[in-house]
Parts: sequence; structure tokens; C-alpha cells
Amino acid sequence: MIGISVIQRVEFGTIIRFFLVLSIIPLFAIIRIEDFKNEYRIFILLAVAKSILLLYFAIILIRTGSYIELRNWAEVNHYGDIYINPYTHLPKVQVHGNGILPMVLILSISYGKRGVINTIINLVLALGTFSAGNSAYLLGIAVFCIYRLYINVTKRGKSNWIKMLSVIILIVGGVAFMAYAIYILSLKSGYSDAIRLEQAKALMDNYIVVGNGLGHKIFYVGEMRSYSGDTYFELQTLYIFNQIGLVGLFMFYWLTIKPIKKIGRYEMMLFLIYLLYTFWNPYCFDSTEMIVVSLLTNYSIYTRQHDNTYKESGD
Repeated sequence: MIGISVIQRVEFGTIIRFFLVLSIIPLFAIIRIEDFKNEYRIFILLAVAKSILLLYFAIILIRTGSYIELRNWAEVNHYGDIYINPYTHLPKVQVHGNGILPMVLILSISYGKRGVINTIINLVLALGTFSAGNSAYLLGIAVFCIYRLYINVTKRGKSNWIKMLSVIILIVGGVAFMAYAIYILSLKSGYSDAIRLEQAKALMDNYIVVGNGLGHKIFYVGEMRSYSGDTYFELQTLYIFNQIGLVGLFMFYWLTIKPIKKIGRYEMMLFLIYLLYTFWNPYCFDSTEMIVVSLLTNYSIYTRQHDNTYKESGD
């Protein structure tokens, strides 16, 4: 891929950038830290602090009903976007770093010990995730809840009443989730989805097997937007596919998922959930994915070694 990029005269810095990203993420899947407790606690503390900040901004938007000043402040400082959804009238505090929050909530629910403190932490993380106002985050959390219910239904040792209740909740939750998904799709049927469809068309125009080379820039003129050498997209996964093709993408995911799967099916499913909700947003193939892989591999191993009560991996 580097050779193809050099022939196409792609800037060397851009080639190295994507080479490092695609090389380092799989390495995070094999890095092992024996005592990961302190790193995990610090990360949870920072995630809770960020969630409180998002919730604070969301409350300001709800209380004042205005977002012009905050939106201008965020745009001027390149923090992201802060506004009120004109359809749902709910706050959307879409600033940098939000993409990690759904996964932090999922990990906290999965590995956190039961108790008042952890319940408060999960509640704050949930409110922060909701304040971010991204429907893809809710998609990831919903799929996680369905998967947990599936584990309860199929797990040995559970009473028939618990299994029956889990099945009922699973069915009701599935219907509610489908209704919500249809509602969200109807809201997004305008400009936002049109942009993504146009991006998909531009990014799928490549050599499917081997790709167009690392750092390949997109030049495309569409009805909604023009791309003149862009390297950053909402559908970032498709942009990586544009660069390295099916062969490269398969190798990347194989190198990343295989070490995670060795730890447990549960961890592999959590990573697949992360890939699902980040496909629609540019929160993958960056440092966020490195952090997620590190948390999935190291803290799950630490938990299993030091907590004999952890029995929810499904293995």
C-alpha cells in the first residue's frame, strides 16, 4: 500500500500517518499490563468528569432554550458542535472525545462491581452519553443490552422464571428498538443521510481488492458536497477500505480481533458493538480505538484474575 501511494505521489507525512494508525491498533490488542486497576480507575474518573461537563452544557441548553453563543464558542475553538435538535428539541453536545463514552458505559456495566458507587458512575456515564445526542451511541448501547439479555436467556444455571422474564424483555426491547430506529431514520432522511450516501458512493469508487493506497485523497464532486483532497469522513471505515481494499481490511480486523477473541467471546462481541456504532461516525481508526482495545484486553484479564465472581463472559 505504501508503494502504491508513493507511485501516486501522496504526501509522505500522510502515508506515515495512516501506516502508523493501521499498525498500532492491532498492537494494542496484544499489549498486556498485569495490574491494570489504576489505569482503569483513572480512565473512569476522567470519563465521569467529561460526562458531568456534557450534562452541564445540556442543562444550560434546556434551561435557556438558546444555543447560539455556545455553538459559536465551540466552533471558534474547534471543540465540535453544540446545539438543540430542531426535531426532538433535545440538546446535542457533540464535542471531541464523545465517541469513547458509550464503550466506557458498556465496560463499566460489564466489569464494575455491584454497589451504590458503581450505580452512580453508570448513571452519570449514561446521562453524559445521552447529552452527546448521537443516535449511533444509543444504537450501540441498545445492541449491548440485547446481547446481555441473550446471555441471561442462554446461560446455564438461571431459573426458568428469569429466562422467561429475559425473553419478554428481549422481545419488548427489540420492538421498542426497531420503532426508535425507524423514527430516527425518518428524522435523518434529509441532509445528514444524503451526505453519508454521497460519501459512500465516493469512497466505494476504488480498487476493491487492494485499494488505492495509504493516504489516498478523495476528489469527488457531488450534489451535496465537493471533496477536494479530503482525508476525513463521517464514514471513516469506508475511507480505510478505499485505501487498503478488502485484503487490507480483512488483515487488519483479523490481526485485531483474533487476540481479543482469545480472551473471550464476550470481549469480542463488545468490540464488534464498538465497530457497529462507530461505523456511522468518525470515531474509529484513531486513538479512541486504541484506548477501547486496550481497555477490553487488559481490564477484562485483570478482572478475571482477581475477581472469582466474574462469570459473565459467556465462555
